[in-house]
Amino acid sequence: MPRTLKLALAGAYLLHVGFVILLASVPPVSRDALTHHLALPKLWVAEGRMREMPEIVFSYYPQLIDLLYTLPLMAGHDIAAKYMHFAFALLTAGVVFLYVRRRLGTSWAACGGLMFLTIPVILKLSVTVYVDLGLVFFSACALFATAVWLENPRRLRWLLLAGVAAGLSLGTKYSAMVPVFVLGLLLPLFFLRTSGGSRRDQLLAVGYGAVFAALALLVFSPWLLRNYSLTGNPVHPLAQGVFAEATADAREEPRPLGPLLVRKLVYDEDLAYTLLIPFRIFYEGEDDEPKFFDGRLNPLLLLLPLALLAIPGAGRRRHRDIGLFAAYSVLVVLIVFLVVDMRIRWVAAVIPPLVVLAVFSLQAVQVRLARGHERTGPGHALVGALLVAYFLPNVLYAKSLYEKIQPLSYIGGELTRADYIQKYRPEYAAIARANEVVPADKRVLGLHLGDRRYYFSVDVTLDNQLFREIVAAAASGAEIAAQLASVRYSHLVIQSSFFNHWFESLDDENRAKVAGFVQNHLRQLELREGYGLYEIIAPRTFRGRQDADRSDLNRQPPAG
Repeated sequence: MPRTLKLALAGAYLLHVGFVILLASVPPVSRDALTHHLALPKLWVAEGRMREMPEIVFSYYPQLIDLLYTLPLMAGHDIAAKYMHFAFALLTAGVVFLYVRRRLGTSWAACGGLMFLTIPVILKLSVTVYVDLGLVFFSACALFATAVWLENPRRLRWLLLAGVAAGLSLGTKYSAMVPVFVLGLLLPLFFLRTSGGSRRDQLLAVGYGAVFAALALLVFSPWLLRNYSLTGNPVHPLAQGVFAEATADAREEPRPLGPLLVRKLVYDEDLAYTLLIPFRIFYEGEDDEPKFFDGRLNPLLLLLPLALLAIPGAGRRRHRDIGLFAAYSVLVVLIVFLVVDMRIRWVAAVIPPLVVLAVFSLQAVQVRLARGHERTGPGHALVGALLVAYFLPNVLYAKSLYEKIQPLSYIGGELTRADYIQKYRPEYAAIARANEVVPADKRVLGLHLGDRRYYFSVDVTLDNQLFREIVAAAASGAEIAAQLASVRYSHLVIQSSFFNHWFESLDDENRAKVAGFVQNHLRQLELREGYGLYEIIAPRTFRGRQDADRSDLNRQPPAG
């Protein structure tokens, strides 16, 4: 590698790592971090153990990476959890580097690692406390280990590594089931493709596939056994229809709409446009927008691998793994598309192999042009132009993400931690006040908070259905207050607009009960940006005083 190129790539890596650390060095405000990726480890640290939490469905998910987040929380430094998540992006870039270097050399390998790190969805995940980058890393290890094993199936250590890595990806997130299933299907097929397909080879293919599956399940088994012992369903809350009979308290669940029907009913898309989703995810993605797959990729991540089909002799014999990576990527995307409404994070496992295919394509372009010209200049110029076209949207996205996060406002001291969180999480003021005033022996009931519980330091239940059931069973507003007090709820945190919308949907009888409860048995303590903290004033049987004695309270109820 020329010294100038080496310095340029080293500088680009350092710049990217520094930029990610800058963006990550603010308090966590992303939704999934506050609902479970940090919220559950915080509860584990507080209680000193993991336990069943039926009220939090996420507590039944595989939690390998979430367990790691207990370390920074024990140290009181939740921002460090973002650095841990980013570390998996760096590890994946390292795996891409090692694999490409094995095929094309160091220069192309360094380029491939940088191409992976700067993809918008990878950059976004690098500055959030999620687990998807762990899944991407383990899935990439499983896939690349399989490709190396296929070169010489007698080197079983690579097959064993693939199985273990697949199991670790399953232990990270349920969505790993798709890439692991696809790899388990392709592994024996591509073994037969390279071995000749005799009867002995067919038996070996079945055996190798069984070894891979057994190792993956063995590594994944602690999570399966935990859920089976707690619920009777090893993959709870998935496959409820399959395991419902084994669960004594199983309830009839509505069947989810298929993804094609969701796109029609929710987004008003016609079928032809919906069928283009496997292509649209590469150029239509938008952050925080489910209609546009809640993330952004790069169009050349699709176009460059497709170019391998158009370039004569583009390394098909030299890189026998091109077929494996292409089949793996296509099948994963198609299965996710057909099973669930598409999110880019759910197909993130295809990003490393697509990056490798993109690098193969760039190298093939350069080689092809070099064969037709005495000088290498045209090839280098075209590859340089393609790289600029690849990195430019990534850089523009990085700029927009910086403007959205605005890390210097916090790092520079312009905003306190509380002010920064409040800027992005409008419920924080009500939660912070609840942490100050709720007695240690009492509980908070949160209504319409989207399950964001991480910043609560008091005992909290986030359950809209619980409140609705109490309302339906109560005879009056006073009885609603009495029922809440009887189970130690002393305060409510309410998102006003959603609460009011629900209030307006009630029949006259229930509306009158809720109105009486709000007017006579709630006292406002905090109201900011549509989120309020209210103290529950129990009736005389609980408080020993009449409602009339509180007529001077300055209340601004959330409804009515």
